[in-house]
Amino acid sequence: VDRLHEELQQHRAGLATRVARPLINGMIGLHDDMGRLVAALRTKPADEFSPERFFALLDGLQEDLEIVLGHNGIAAYREPGGPFDPRRQKVLKKIVTHNEHLAGTVAVSIRPGFEQGAELIEKERVAIYEFEPSAPDVAGASPLHESETDSSATEIQQQED
Repeated sequence: VDRLHEELQQHRAGLATRVARPLINGMIGLHDDMGRLVAALRTKPADEFSPERFFALLDGLQEDLEIVLGHNGIAAYREPGGPFDPRRQKVLKKIVTHNEHLAGTVAVSIRPGFEQGAELIEKERVAIYEFEPSAPDVAGASPLHESETDSSATEIQQQED
């Protein structure tokens, strides 16, 4: 019985290692890619390194991470626009709107959620519209229009990206 128990423990330990191996290999590959990227950037003059290029490199690393996760059965998702779904989304920001029909709807997806099959791992992070009635007109003041609240949503997306 002791021998069988020991064999079972060894089998379980080996199984955990075999299951985690693809994720570990993907992370090692990403680590190597980042090392090569840093080495290549160090050889270039600073004036060739623009903010646009920096952000493009970060976007590429994020895409590489999603590929590694995808190879391990984990998918990124973004719900289509519409009403906020607390089961699959988490509110990070609220955007004031004077349009009552927009209240409770997703203004912008800030970060994707992640799921493995039917199991939710991380909720999508979003900004939603929150209704605020228009204040009575004050001399020279005008309430925000829908286009102004839309620009707020665009600004949030740009800040998060």
